[in-house]
Amino acid sequence: SIIGGDSGMLGDGGHPKPTMPVNIDECPGTLPASTVSALQAGGAVDPAMKWLYPYDQTVFPGGLIAPVLQWSPQSAGNATGVYVHMSSQLFDYKGCFGPTNPADLPIPAVAWSAAWAQSNGSGDPLKVELTTIVGTSVSGPITESWTFALGSLRGVVYYNTYTSPQVGNNGAVMVIQPGAAMPAPFLVIQGSSPTGPCISCHSVSASGSMIVAQHHSYPGGLVDSDSYNLLTNPMPVATTPTAKTTTDDWGFSAVFPDGSRILTDGQPGTTGGLFPAGPGDNPGMEGPKASQMYDPSTGNTIAFTGLSGQHAMMPSFSPDGTKVVFNDTDNGAGHTLVVMDFDKGTNTFSNVKQIFKDTNAYPAWPFFTPDSTQVVFIVDSSSNFASTTDPPGNTVASADLYITDVASAVAHQLGAANGQNSNGSTYLPYPG
Repeated sequence: SIIGGDSGMLGDGGHPKPTMPVNIDECPGTLPASTVSALQAGGAVDPAMKWLYPYDQTVFPGGLIAPVLQWSPQSAGNATGVYVHMSSQLFDYKGCFGPTNPADLPIPAVAWSAAWAQSNGSGDPLKVELTTIVGTSVSGPITESWTFALGSLRGVVYYNTYTSPQVGNNGAVMVIQPGAAMPAPFLVIQGSSPTGPCISCHSVSASGSMIVAQHHSYPGGLVDSDSYNLLTNPMPVATTPTAKTTTDDWGFSAVFPDGSRILTDGQPGTTGGLFPAGPGDNPGMEGPKASQMYDPSTGNTIAFTGLSGQHAMMPSFSPDGTKVVFNDTDNGAGHTLVVMDFDKGTNTFSNVKQIFKDTNAYPAWPFFTPDSTQVVFIVDSSSNFASTTDPPGNTVASADLYITDVASAVAHQLGAANGQNSNGSTYLPYPG
């Protein structure tokens, strides 16, 4: 049942400003009344039962489908009944559900959309409580708090995949439209992981007008790098790029916000082996190759000056186009991030500034916040800045998310995003 609700006034970003409470009660559902009573009364939390997803303190914009709650089950086994309670200042939801195997549960769409519509933003977190029962053994609630942004996600999300069944277990670029229940293949060619051929490594301009991607095949590595104008050809065909080159890697380039130029990801190491992974290089990238600038609409090179070294690794332009951030491997041996000013009129880099250094670890994959004042990045245990060790082996590398202020160069971990409690301990069952 759904009780209450109003149209309200418009808040930030078109979000309806709630003024009246909404209560949704979907209990007992399919559960016996005695089971519901036991679940709602709660019990001692089984140490084996922990949240897996979403993370505590996650911020959700509008325009996304409801997340799937995931947790490690009680030591007695998978739940025979589940109770979910979500509440904020003007919202209350009770949901009762039957057995789960595996331990996951999609939040009903009606409850999710109402929770967002009833939120008053950062000062009004959504408390999410999950309680399970196995037979007569009750565990919970385990609790998280989430925040709703008073606005909806703009644009689309692109990402790499390497073994998706949607593309025949090959590498590809996928896209998620706001509100979509499933991702869709975006750049796909025939092949099979891990040898390919495939198109997966890519970068997109902040305006959403240009995407560049890399065509790989192993052994051999680079086939060509391609660009696709997303304004004139919204659904590009992988075999008909706007421009291409057969001599350089565009996969992890910095694409200028308006899509007019790219700065390539310089690789200092020597390529070797079946799968390119030279010491100090990003996996799949070939080296040694100095960073170059290209016009992605033609494939022609663009002359530039002032870069602090030959190899700007994992570069990214600021959304306002005035700065670039990268791992300055030539001057920091992979241990530093720097920011430089960029003049679009003269294609000149200047004023190098170190914003992060770790003598033991490797900062990687930096990008600016939308206001161009901060940089988000990972600090990796591997010198190839990836999830595999360098040289390749059986050890999986570990990494944490960080953020640093460009002006002050003061950095700190994004603890909640790394699965940490407020005291620094982890609540994840598989930390690392």
